[in-house]
Amino acid sequence: MINHDLSINKLIILYMLREIELPLTNTQLSQFVIDKGYTDYFSFQKYLHQLIENDLIRTITTSKSTSYDITKEGLLTLEYFENRISTSIKDEIYLYSKKNKYNIKQNLELSSEYIPEKNGEYLVHLIAKENKKTLIDLTINIYDKENASKICEQWKEKSHVLYKTILATLLSDINE
Repeated sequence: MINHDLSINKLIILYMLREIELPLTNTQLSQFVIDKGYTDYFSFQKYLHQLIENDLIRTITTSKSTSYDITKEGLLTLEYFENRISTSIKDEIYLYSKKNKYNIKQNLELSSEYIPEKNGEYLVHLIAKENKKTLIDLTINIYDKENASKICEQWKEKSHVLYKTILATLLSDINE
């Protein structure tokens, strides 16, 4: 739905989501828009809600957080109205993207959760993705909550080591 009354703040949100090419959390979006003085917190929340209602962005909910991504309709709307965003704002978004994209990507591309089983054990579910492609999706049965929680915490720091070790082990010759 193309709205000729689309505010610049909604366009900034759409532009950020398109330029960063990753879903962003409410905090990541609001921090930029509010810190730059484009709007206040309550207006930002209203804009976000309106973008969702108009199917210009979609929510992605996991067990730990909600993030937002631009839809096809949002891309079309942005294409139509992008000229309303000043070059200086686009430059600020570019600098934000360049400075923060790696950290945003790290947070989004690793996920971990533990799920209690009826027998008192826990299933730990670990996922690592790169460029929206799953590298590893691992589920492990763990006997207690403390260790399940510890594995989830360690996943962010050690997932790359585990991934390399699994690949090396699976690709090595049996007789080595």
